[in-house]
Amino acid sequence: MKMKDYVIILLAIATGYFGSKTIVLSNDLKATKENLCSAEQELDCIKSNINDDVLSEWDKFTLALMKVESNYEPDAESSVGAKGYFQIMPIYVAEVNRVHKTNYVYEDVVNSFEQSYEVFTLMQEAHNSEYDMDRALELHNGDHKWYRRRVYKEMKNIEKYEEMRLKVKNINI
Repeated sequence: MKMKDYVIILLAIATGYFGSKTIVLSNDLKATKENLCSAEQELDCIKSNINDDVLSEWDKFTLALMKVESNYEPDAESSVGAKGYFQIMPIYVAEVNRVHKTNYVYEDVVNSFEQSYEVFTLMQEAHNSEYDMDRALELHNGDHKWYRRRVYKEMKNIEKYEEMRLKVKNINI
């Protein structure tokens, strides 16, 4: 039998083509089938690992918010004095400190991505425990329809980038 015939039979077995009929396989074909099964299990494992680091909707939302607020620039400053990635005001940090009994320093927060993210998350935890995106935007910058539209539009862009990132990651694997 040629290799092509083995592959066709193997594919037929894998797809259940022969139903309940018993087929006697050669030793080479049995080994090929076992290798295929272990490769299939490895692929399933890789796929599950890929899904572990997929951005959640909240992650996409947070990235979109930072894009709209500061264009990911840590030293961004608004005309009213909001600073950093999230364009945080001193009162925002004071509220987080009050509610969570923390000691964040405003200047440190706006100059650190990690602290900015922590303070943003803590504010949401305190006043938006459901992590509702509309409520988050309202807390962050008031209830402005134009602001909401901008953040959600940017979120769609991030979803496209994320989809492309996963495709590239799958190809590299």
